[in-house]
Amino acid sequence: MRKKHVKKELQIKIKKYLEYALEVETSFDSNEEYLNAYLNQSLKNELITEIHGKSLLENPIFRRFDSRLIMKTSLMMKEKIFSPEDPVFLESDLDDLSIYLVHSGKIEIFNFKSNAYLKVLTKGNYFGELSFFTAQARSASARSVDFSALYLIKRNEFIALLDEFPDERVEKLFIFKFIHFYRRNFMRLRIN
Repeated sequence: MRKKHVKKELQIKIKKYLEYALEVETSFDSNEEYLNAYLNQSLKNELITEIHGKSLLENPIFRRFDSRLIMKTSLMMKEKIFSPEDPVFLESDLDDLSIYLVHSGKIEIFNFKSNAYLKVLTKGNYFGELSFFTAQARSASARSVDFSALYLIKRNEFIALLDEFPDERVEKLFIFKFIHFYRRNFMRLRIN
């Protein structure tokens, strides 16, 4: 980067990001070549399910789902790393409507329009669930406070996965969990 005359500040920022990414060592994206070269598909899936499944089982929204649904959801989860001050999403965005699970770091939820701070989330917390369940635009903004590793589940992939579980019980549970969650958490936050 020195040969390309990259500003020192940017070099430091990139170095810190890379150090964090290497330290976390939870990203299958960074280890994908290694895993593809040495593990068969069955072992790869088992490993991914073991790691991501733990996060889902610790999450109050997903933990009571059928174990087969948890397993398949864990295989579709992606990990994304954010630098300090990186936006995850902005209110009013109609992005991929992912739900995010915090694996490490800190995420700040805030209202950009009113500049109101709502809360800081840490490992084990989740956010983006309102848009994930309702397909509505984001009602708040989220940004990384420090380096953060997040697992995400894209709404459209999860909805497609539900088609594989036509059991009425699963669908009712899905709807019930959202209604229960919404009443308990968003009414308390008073997010409109």
